[in-house]
Amino acid sequence: MRRLATERRNAFDLSAAALKERQQLAKRKVEALEQAYKQATKANTETVDIEADLQAQRAILEERAIERRYFTHDATTEKLGEILRDNPQG
Repeated sequence: MRRLATERRNAFDLSAAALKERQQLAKRKVEALEQAYKQATKANTETVDIEADLQAQRAILEERAIERRYFTHDATTEKLGEILRDNPQG
């Protein structure tokens, strides 16, 4: 069981690092898109494509990495609720 937990932890670390990189890129894209949106608004041009891109990039910023858990050292009701929310199959 510990081996499985270690493997999952390593996989989580990799996916969390990849997500962090994606979020950093998305943050820069959001900043650029917000500038483009302001310019398009001033020029009275269509902003539908920019809004869609902004929404997609903001969704990436809201993502979070979820670790598959097999053990816990914090057995409080609140922590167990969080773990069960993230791992609905137990």
